[in-house]
Amino acid sequence: MSDIGGIYTKGQVAAFSLEGINRDNQMIKGYLYNEGMWNPSTFSMPDAIINRVSLNCKWESFFRKTVGRRMINNLHLINGKCINGCQPIQI
Repeated sequence: MSDIGGIYTKGQVAAFSLEGINRDNQMIKGYLYNEGMWNPSTFSMPDAIINRVSLNCKWESFFRKTVGRRMINNLHLINGKCINGCQPIQI
């Protein structure tokens, strides 16, 4: 897996933190993967997000409104609820 970008020929892979998101204009300061390197960049909200962290309800609500069901959660559920107390998205 030395060149993960090679499998994404029709899209881009981005990485960002919550601190890099401007909710007013829905722009993100983060990193885009290109030709084997992560480059700092500013880009619009992606079409889909793989969530790797627990979000508070404010952020969970924001992402539900902006990307809807295209947010893939990688969270642990306890008694049918996300560990942050928000309800998981039903697909």
